[in-house]
Amino acid sequence: MTTAVARWLTSRPADIAWRLMAAVALLLSVMIGVRQVQMTSCQARYNESANSSTRARAEAAEADRQALDELLRVVADQPDAALSEIRRYNMARAQADEQRRLNPVPPSPQETCG
Repeated sequence: MTTAVARWLTSRPADIAWRLMAAVALLLSVMIGVRQVQMTSCQARYNESANSSTRARAEAAEADRQALDELLRVVADQPDAALSEIRRYNMARAQADEQRRLNPVPPSPQETCG
């Protein structure tokens, strides 16, 4: 290394420049860390919301399937009772639809977390 370069690297302006770069790097690291914590927290909230919605919607689908299975069984085994069973199925279906309406799929994290 030439003496001019070595002299400049140990000069006060160079020292100030190094310290300024270190401070900026530290500040950026803190900002990135804070943003990462915020994003992780938002993702966790989304996951919990999606899990809850999926669970409720799966329960509604199970109720739908059970009602349809019962309807088909009654129609096959007791044709005279088919009309009342169709009404019961329609009521069960409406309840399942309402449960799905009350538990919508949450918006994606891309929309909510930024």
